[in-house]
Amino acid sequence: TMRFSSSQKNIRRQKGNKIQKLSKPKPKKETSFYQWYLQCCTVRPYLTKGITAGIIAALGDVIDQYIETSSITGNDHHQIWNFVQLINVPRLVAFWTCGTIFTGPFVHIWYRTVGQIGEWCHQQIPSMRYRQQVFVQVVVDQSIGVFLFFPLYLIVYDMLETIWMRGQFPSFNQAMT
Repeated sequence: TMRFSSSQKNIRRQKGNKIQKLSKPKPKKETSFYQWYLQCCTVRPYLTKGITAGIIAALGDVIDQYIETSSITGNDHHQIWNFVQLINVPRLVAFWTCGTIFTGPFVHIWYRTVGQIGEWCHQQIPSMRYRQQVFVQVVVDQSIGVFLFFPLYLIVYDMLETIWMRGQFPSFNQAMT
């Protein structure tokens, strides 16, 4: 049974006679990092997936900047300090921010919606096989999902890059050029 505490607004789940608090996941000594991460994805999915997407985007940008500077300068960056000095920090922060505030939450909402489409197919068309249901979900994901995600991502990233690189909020005229 799910209920809200009036004083703390914490979500609680009743298990037998015990009430388990779900608001602050903490790793236990016997709990693996993976189990703790899954618990975080259940308790705070937007925050967890946002931070995860931000970290992945930032790591991807660091790798990209490493490859770019290696090909431009001809330097193989044997000394890591040389590469660290060349990192474009505003660009890195723009990628991290875009992953955190857009990509993680968008992907969570989108795949929850795709899952609901699968449930709807199962309920409305009981004769539909599981493979057909998955096919419908993949077609929706790879058509509508791509159509929604990439233009929105480019708009959000461009705005964030403008904010971090130039220190100003973009105007509508800048966005259209």
